[in-house]
Amino acid sequence: MVLKTLEIEDGELKFESTTFPVLTGVDALAQSVTNRIRLLLNEWFLSPGQGIDWLDILGGKPVLTAQIEEAVKNEILKEEKVLDITEFSIEFVNNTRELEIYFVLETTEGTVTGGTTI
Repeated sequence: MVLKTLEIEDGELKFESTTFPVLTGVDALAQSVTNRIRLLLNEWFLSPGQGIDWLDILGGKPVLTAQIEEAVKNEILKEEKVLDITEFSIEFVNNTRELEIYFVLETTEGTVTGGTTI
């Protein structure tokens, strides 16, 4: 079965001219993994349990890099098509107060390279 999904850009469905672009294969899987990372735990009512408890991890206490890394890797590995995480990094950007996440995955669709900013 071919993996495909509508393209999302900046949290919204992308619209070009008169159509919604469709992603397939590794591009669809990269978007799926990125969405899982960005999603707050239980935010999407159709998929309870999906997402990361960012409010607990980042809210009001010292941030532990190991805790963030574990949470993100665990969420990535919940994607059934992901076989292994071959590269992974996180970086805090202090002046913008953002977290940059980068990953390379071995999947049933091939190698997926992606990342996101939280």
